[in-house]
Amino acid sequence: MALQGDLSTMNLEELLQWLYTSGVSGSLMFRGPTSDIHWQVSDGMLLDVQAAGIERWAIARVGQDNWDKAKAWAERERTTAGAILVKVGILAQEEVPDWIAEAGRRSLHNIFLWADGWFLFREDKPIDGDGVMIEHLLLDVAREVDERDRIRERFKGSVVWVETIPGADPQGLSPEATLLLKQGFHLVELP
Repeated sequence: MALQGDLSTMNLEELLQWLYTSGVSGSLMFRGPTSDIHWQVSDGMLLDVQAAGIERWAIARVGQDNWDKAKAWAERERTTAGAILVKVGILAQEEVPDWIAEAGRRSLHNIFLWADGWFLFREDKPIDGDGVMIEHLLLDVAREVDERDRIRERFKGSVVWVETIPGADPQGLSPEATLLLKQGFHLVELP
């Protein structure tokens, strides 16, 4: 089975809800104005993410050679790069869900920022690997995007970049900045 569409006619939330309620397995490609993002999903779980920005993040964590070897091995074995990084001792097994959640979170934030895009889902035999629930990932990112948009609205006229930072330390800041950081935000005004 294949499903494709434009994100302006089937919004991202509906697509992801269909993925986590239908129990299908396969690959989901998102194509945006400047990049592609590939997900491997199975039974409502995100198992793997591939995208240029995610690869830069992964390379920064494990090194170019380790990442290239893990990707090649994962493709041959029909498993995830995270599972391979565990096999070779670069990641601990308990780190894999956090690894996938962060990759999924980063990719969803990118997709939410696209003005337009489309998707293609192809059902396939599931790959091996641990994953994170798509429903939880969507709820977390949707909340973060709503909060980011609310803050941008409050700072109209300023060019502000907002990123959530778990456990931010608000010492020595204004009461407004302290409140935002306590809510998990980091603000940077761009020139």
